Amino acid sequence: MTKKRNGEIDILRLVFCIIILFHHFGASFNHALFKNAYICVEYFFLLSGFLMAKSANKILQQKGKLESSEIADTSWRFIINKIKPFYPYYAFAIIFQVIVRNIIINHDSLASLISNFLRSIPTFTLTFLGYNNSTKALHVGSTWYLSAMVIAIFILFPLLLKNFHGFTKLVFPVASMFIVGYLSETDNAIGVWAKWSGFCFNGVLRALSGLAFGASMFVLTEWVKKKYLPITEKSPIAKTFFTVIKIVCAATVFAFIFGFFSSNRFDVHAFLLCALGIVISFSGISYTIPSSKLTDYLSKISLPIYIFHSIIRYSIEDIFGNDIFTLKWMVVVCIATIFACILLMYVTEHLSVFLKKATVKILKIEK
Repeated sequence: MTKKRNGEIDILRLVFCIIILFHHFGASFNHALFKNAYICVEYFFLLSGFLMAKSANKILQQKGKLESSEIADTSWRFIINKIKPFYPYYAFAIIFQVIVRNIIINHDSLASLISNFLRSIPTFTLTFLGYNNSTKALHVGSTWYLSAMVIAIFILFPLLLKNFHGFTKLVFPVASMFIVGYLSETDNAIGVWAKWSGFCFNGVLRALSGLAFGASMFVLTEWVKKKYLPITEKSPIAKTFFTVIKIVCAATVFAFIFGFFSSNRFDVHAFLLCALGIVISFSGISYTIPSSKLTDYLSKISLPIYIFHSIIRYSIEDIFGNDIFTLKWMVVVCIATIFACILLMYVTEHLSVFLKKATVKILKIEK
């Protein structure tokens, strides 16, 4: 058994990634599936913000108050460690894109590949602010989320190290609700990411609001633990009560994802319900799914599915067009894509190990 992870959260990671996959395939092949799947991305932002605050709090407890230079160095280390788990998949997806789509399927010329490579430098460095990865450039589709998340961490994590309680208890929740309100009012939904807001793309604003609010939820979770965990440990009724609340939160969010609400404006409520569900799940005040090797594995495959699925989707579009699949066959293709993404995950991992060993050997020879 694994005590450090949250089995329930790990399962939700995979479920939301699969929902996003089905939604994207539906959009490509003219089948409306999971109308409001974008709220899954808000969940990921909230979760990332929660874990970001948890890491910052641990660092501050170990080291105490940090000087400005220490804040900068610590922030860089945190961001690099955040990128390390997904960048091999990200880099392999770019290579896959070049070989399969640009060379084999579309027969791009060398001049076109070089031009697209130069245009895509912001994509490779995760600094494209969510939108310069057009389908004509070398890109990893649907991963604007990763770029926006990294940019938001660059802004928020140093602030946490500078004044953890001031930002998590006051500035972050107020700023987050301000951004959510702005996005909701200007676009009638918080899910628009490719629109230019005047100084950045909306995707970055979504990341800032989600991570900031998630960080505040970490502080709320610690308070809930102190106040209610002793009660729920003694009272099964109290624990059941919070479990029911958590289930209602999840059911309502899924109902929104499936399009059971007539207005997108409910996405603000869904955003808050996601946050509440995270608080209850991590606080330990409810019955939950225990962590295990299975839930660890489900969490592991969620990221490759998210990163690889759009490259496969675009390749299928390039070959067959947009009108080839009935709904039934599209579902079959989606399931096959999930297994293909898992296979690509293993290919990437083996290549990474091989390259590391080869690099070590080369360095030894040079010495």
